[in-house]
Amino acid sequence: MDVVAWPLEVAITKFNRLGISYSVSMTSPDRVRFKLDKNLLYVVRHKITENGIHELTVAAKMSKEAE
Repeated sequence: MDVVAWPLEVAITKFNRLGISYSVSMTSPDRVRFKLDKNLLYVVRHKITENGIHELTVAAKMSKEAE
């Protein structure tokens, strides 16, 4: 199951419903030119480890307006 581009909240709900183990780490740009909405996170990377844990890397949604 690929959850890249899913809102984190939706991915977590799906994993919990299916009993799938997961971990979450956050990434952010080095230089922030746009406002970040840290309340709205999206999965940008999804990797399954050798022991079956789904590692989700998430990033905050960026607005279209520069700061």
